[in-house]
Amino acid sequence: MVRLTFVLCLAAASAAFAQSLTTAFTYQGTLRDAGQPAGGSYDLRFRLFDSATDGLQQGATLCTNDAPVVQGQFASVLDFGAQYPGARRWLQIEVRPDVGTGCADDTGWTILTPRQELTLTPYAARALSAGVADDASNLNGEPGSSIRTHRISRRAFSRVVASPAHTREQ
Repeated sequence: MVRLTFVLCLAAASAAFAQSLTTAFTYQGTLRDAGQPAGGSYDLRFRLFDSATDGLQQGATLCTNDAPVVQGQFASVLDFGAQYPGARRWLQIEVRPDVGTGCADDTGWTILTPRQELTLTPYAARALSAGVADDASNLNGEPGSSIRTHRISRRAFSRVVASPAHTREQ
């Protein structure tokens, strides 16, 4: 019985590792009310923009209804989908104390300023879908086809110098 349990646990662990990553990420923030850390349930609405001010909204509006805020701290999982083409993105956050009406009600929201720029971590999702470089046809003025690579041992690595046109040992 112990052996069967171990095999089942191992199979479950393998399945968990086999799942692919998504475009979702966790946003953690601090909320203050009248200068003090907020507490209680709040509705949080998130929009993704292509500019720090004005600009165009990218993707859907996301909402976390009845988000717990403890000593001013909150966290929400956000998934705007494939909205990270390599261009900069900013997150607009709107908040209101939970009033029991749900996210569809447009009344009572306060837009927090400034928008928060999303940096490297969400963009890591792009690396998963890229497959190959966007453009490797010209590297340092040399055509990409002229770059040759060679397998080298770890020991020899420190003696290898790469030039744009070829790899050679010294």
